[in-house]
Order: sequence, then C-alpha cells, then structure tokens
Amino acid sequence: MKPIVDPYTLLEQPNPLPEHWAMVDAFDAVTNGMDNPEALKRLEHITDSELLNWKWLVIAIKALYDGNKVTVQEAIQHIADDSPPGILKPLFETWLSESTGRSYQALPNAALDKLYSHLRRPQHPLAIRADQAAEAIRQGVVYLFEQHFEKILYEMHHHLGADGPALAVRYGIDSLCTLYDEGYRMEDFLSLLISTLGQADGCCCLALALLKKEDNEPLVRARIIQAIDASLAATDGKFVTPTMKNALRSIRARLNAEPASNRQIKKTAQLVQLELF
Repeated sequence: MKPIVDPYTLLEQPNPLPEHWAMVDAFDAVTNGMDNPEALKRLEHITDSELLNWKWLVIAIKALYDGNKVTVQEAIQHIADDSPPGILKPLFETWLSESTGRSYQALPNAALDKLYSHLRRPQHPLAIRADQAAEAIRQGVVYLFEQHFEKILYEMHHHLGADGPALAVRYGIDSLCTLYDEGYRMEDFLSLLISTLGQADGCCCLALALLKKEDNEPLVRARIIQAIDASLAATDGKFVTPTMKNALRSIRARLNAEPASNRQIKKTAQLVQLELF
C-alpha cells in the first residue's frame, strides 16, 4: 500500500472500508479536541500495517490531551519512524521530557517547534471546552455541544465570582446566535439555559439573543416579549437583578410601542448597550 500522508484520502476511494471510516472518524475527533468513544472503540479492529501507524497516532493524541503519559509512551513506540505519523514523534517525546527530565533530540524543524508552542500555550479549561463546543456545532454534533455548553454556563454562572453571571449570559447569547446561524431554533435550548442559569437569567439570555437577530427575522418580536415576560415573572437571578429587570421592562415597552418598520432604522442607536453581550 502507498504510504498514507492524509487519512482523509481513504474516503476518496470508490468503496471505503469500515476501518477507513473508523480511522477518519477517530482522527477527526481527537484532532478537534472532541470525545468520540464509539470511533475510538472501532479502532481496535484495525490491523492493516499502514493504518496501524495512524491508529497509534490517534491514541497518542488522545492520551496527550488526557495527560496520560504512560499511554503516550506506549503509543509512540508503535509508530514507525519512517511512517508519515513518525515525523510527530519528537513532539510527543518533548512533551514527555517535561516531567521526566530526560534529554531528547526533539523538534528538529521550525514547523514542529511552532506546533509544540501552540500546543503548550496556557489556556483556561473553560476556553478549551468552549472551543470544543464550537467545533461540535460546526460538525453538527448537537448532543456533544449541549454537554460542553451546560458545563461552561454552570461554571461561569456559579464559580467565576462577581463577573461570572454576566460572562455566562454573554457566552450564552453568543452561542445561541451561532446556533441560529447554523439553522437551529434558539428556543430548543431554553430548558438547558434554565437548568443552568435559572429561569430569570436563562430567559433573559434567550431574549437578548433573539433581539440580536431581530433584523433577520422581524416576526421574532413576540418571542422576545415572551422570553422577557418569563424572566420578569421569575425571582431575581444573579444577572437579572432589579436594575436589569427595569432594563428588560424598557425593552419590552419599546417593542410593544414602536412599529417594526421604524425599529429597523433605529435599533442600533437605541440598543447599543446590549451589543456588549
């Protein structure tokens, strides 16, 4: 078999084999920081000599993200030096050397050095999870997005101090708008918002996200008002304080009083403070 330089070319063949799909699915998952246990499980059935190098590369990448040094060490031992994945072995060896103190002749070129620097750049765990959630949206894996989204919102809302609730609502609005752009209904995620943020903050988050998209869908006004009413009817939240409730009442009054044709012209100037979210 001709050496495989890009695993995605496996699917360009007339009749890709099941192990080809398993390899690509698993490779796609680990390189995007996503968890796909089913795809990784299917790797166990791969025995083709050429695919084995890629199989162990996938295992090494997953173990590196998990911080599993033993598995990384085992995996790179199975990767042939002269195989396409073999060029990445110095990267894993350098990572291992950080804790063992062993001296490796690693990172022989600038490309690997740049990749390693990017890999080791300090990043907040929530930022990593947010990247994974965004990738899940792009891949259309809604259940995985919901898992990350729920954990991010909860951590921000409950454990990031005084600024946490505002950050959670801001992140929620941004994610809902991204979902909308990908063709999803924002309201389908309301129960998740309420379970993590509470009714006041969750419904407020939905209302502000819908408000940002009103130019694209003027008939959304009734849905915004409904979400605002639900937020106002709830007890105060961490973000929806009495002051914020007054702001929501002002937005509601303006939505009820102003003709849609006028709002399209004046929306940016009148609601500029909401663009902070």
